[in-house]
Amino acid sequence: MRFSFNLPLLLSAAFMAAPSLALPNIGAMMAKGPNGEPSHLEKRLLSADPLQLNNLINDLTNKVNELTGSANVPVVTDLLNTNVTDITPDKIYSAFGIRRDGGLMPPAEDSAHPWQAPAKGAKRGPCPGLNTIANHGYIPRNGIVNPVELLVGTFNGLNLSPDLAGILAAISFVGMGDLLQMKLSIGSRYGLGDGLNHHGILEGDGSVTRKDHYFGNSWDADPQLVQQFINETNTYGKGNIDIWSLANSRYRAWAYGRENNPVFDFNPWRML
Repeated sequence: MRFSFNLPLLLSAAFMAAPSLALPNIGAMMAKGPNGEPSHLEKRLLSADPLQLNNLINDLTNKVNELTGSANVPVVTDLLNTNVTDITPDKIYSAFGIRRDGGLMPPAEDSAHPWQAPAKGAKRGPCPGLNTIANHGYIPRNGIVNPVELLVGTFNGLNLSPDLAGILAAISFVGMGDLLQMKLSIGSRYGLGDGLNHHGILEGDGSVTRKDHYFGNSWDADPQLVQQFINETNTYGKGNIDIWSLANSRYRAWAYGRENNPVFDFNPWRML
C-alpha cells in the first residue's frame, strides 16, 4: 500500500512542532531585530514570489509521489524478525544488497556516474554526501541545483527516502537558497542565497573529519582527522562503521570542540 505524500502538511508540522528539528538553529533565523524588525527568515519569505514558492512545493510534492511509486524498497523481513543482539554487519549488508568485495565499481558508482574531481569554481560545501553525489554527477557537478535536482539526486545517489529527500530539499531552499532563481549552492553563496556553507545554520562544529569553523577551513576533509576516524572504525567497529564506532568518533569530536573552541556551535539536530 502506498500513500500520497503531503509535503506542505509535513513541512508545516515540522516547523510548528519543532523548529530546531526542521532546520537547525532556525530559532536564530526567526528572531526579530532589537526594534522589532522582521527576522531573516521573514525577509526571505517576503522577498520571494508567492507563485514561485507554491511551484516549489508543488514540484517537490509531485516528484516525491512519483519516486515513491517507483522506489525499490529492500525486503528486510528476516532482519526485522532477528533479535537485535544477533544482527551482524553481514546480515545488514545482505538485506540491503551492499557489496563489500572491494570491486572496482561499488554500487554507488556506475558508467553513468563516474567520479570526477570538481572543476575550478565548482561549489562544494560542508555535507560530504552532497559533495559525493556532485562528484559522481547525481546532481549538477558545478554544485548549483534546483529543487527537483536536489530531491532526485539525494534519492538516487544517497538512497534517501523520497519523503525525507523532499522535506530536506524544501527546507534547504527556504533557508539557504535563492528563492527568485530557485537555485541553491551546496557550498558558498550563490545569487541571493547564502548557500549551505553559511556557518551556524546547516553547517556547524563537531565534525569527525573536518575542523571547526573557528580554526579556519571547515569544508575540506582534514587528513589527520580522516585517519583518526579510520582508526576508530577499526578499533570500535572492527572495520565497520556502526553505531558504536560512530558514537566514539562523535564524542571525540564533541569533546575536543568543547575544550578548545571558544565559540563551539554544536546542535545535535544537525546529525539527522
